[in-house]
Amino acid sequence: ERGETGGSPRQRTLQRSFGELAQLAGWLACDAGAHPQAEQLWLQGLDAAAVTHDVRLGATIISCLSYQSLWTGQPGLALDLMSLARTAARGWPGGAFQSLLATRQARAHAKLGQVWECERTLSDARRLLDTGEKGDDPDWVFWVSPAVLAADAGRARLDLGRCGEAITDLDDA
Repeated sequence: ERGETGGSPRQRTLQRSFGELAQLAGWLACDAGAHPQAEQLWLQGLDAAAVTHDVRLGATIISCLSYQSLWTGQPGLALDLMSLARTAARGWPGGAFQSLLATRQARAHAKLGQVWECERTLSDARRLLDTGEKGDDPDWVFWVSPAVLAADAGRARLDLGRCGEAITDLDDA
């Protein structure tokens, strides 16, 4: 039986698994400094997410592209991508998932020197983690915790040049 994506349930599961593997392989390539390969893998994963209508996987992959943009000195592009990812994922369950997207957007604001926007987005991240239902998150965000948020806030505040606040955040982490 064919589903609305043009494939059987098995085919959709296979496509989703491919998308998840492409996301992971993209991170590995990015960590190795192979940025063009990372982007290629993430775009393949994004195609798989689109075929399966997996909004959360798509938003996650877009956030990966955003983070790479930060690391390669393109904070404006990073912010555009994170805004897109958060808009696409808005309303989807998962406090840790939503919180992770928010901290990534906060880092982009910080790199652009947007203090108010960074602080507002860090506040959103804390609220989302505190109010989200734990069972609604994808399995892979098990590591997102208050300590991770504190560390991300510390890095964002370092990017803003707010060293005293960053030290407090990093100590809390």
